[in-house]
Amino acid sequence: MSIAGMCRWYVNQLPVGQLFATRDLLSYGHRSAVDKATQSMVKSGMVLKKARAVFVRNDKNLKEATIEEIAETKARVFGKHIIPSGIAQAAKLGLERPIKLRKKGKKKVFPKPPFPGTTFAVLGTTSQFWTVHGDVQLKHISARKYFAAQQKVGEILAGIWQASVDATINFNAILMKADLNREQYRQFLQLATWVPEWVHAQYRNAKLGGQIHTPWKLYPVDNVSFPAVLLGRKVRAKVKETASVYLMDAGSGIGKSREPRCEDELDSPDALGLLSNCAAGEYKFKIRKRLFSSSSCSAPA
Repeated sequence: MSIAGMCRWYVNQLPVGQLFATRDLLSYGHRSAVDKATQSMVKSGMVLKKARAVFVRNDKNLKEATIEEIAETKARVFGKHIIPSGIAQAAKLGLERPIKLRKKGKKKVFPKPPFPGTTFAVLGTTSQFWTVHGDVQLKHISARKYFAAQQKVGEILAGIWQASVDATINFNAILMKADLNREQYRQFLQLATWVPEWVHAQYRNAKLGGQIHTPWKLYPVDNVSFPAVLLGRKVRAKVKETASVYLMDAGSGIGKSREPRCEDELDSPDALGLLSNCAAGEYKFKIRKRLFSSSSCSAPA
């Protein structure tokens, strides 16, 4: 089957309305060949282009993909996961970051104007791209704010953090409006230990001090789901790795079928794909014991 045929087969196996990206098809061929295949599918009307390298099959009565779904697909192929931007989190609480002059050398300049399109927060580099609904920006935020916002109660803390210390904030009103139950309130106080002190100081509870413990770590996001119809597809492995690369005893230098010696030798079949030495055309490698053990070894008699 040709590369174009395999790409069409993949697209036909997707559920209705499932977005896919060019990167999802790179297992079938080179990028240039895959780009030609997707371009051909777009011209024929088989798929619709929603963003650069993001497509959807043109089914009957197809529901229009939202800008959030397109941004999620675009972020997924670059190993990112989007969450609402800090501005959106603050606006949800009725807060806004005040405009403040910043110093640049001896001059005071205004901050950059906000992005005119839709912004999402990511744990990675900031990037921008075009979609059928307008421009989208994936903006970098700090790791603490990113992982705290993965929790429902953490979105409150992230929104307050975004508003900054210069904003006028009614901390008690925000917490009362959230209407948290007992377990959510306890989780809220625990996550508050990960945010800046000017926020944590407002929610430090002296009565529950012995029951509130700082989380050991902020847990990562959930795994991104994969279309269930493609999970059962068998993929032929192109590279077969050996279970054992080499054997080495760093203590005594004596293996199961080895004689005592100062140097441990590796033959090419055991190190195939992992070690190379083309300078002298040699296929035998030596790992000296002194690199792995501080003990010395005398030469065999």
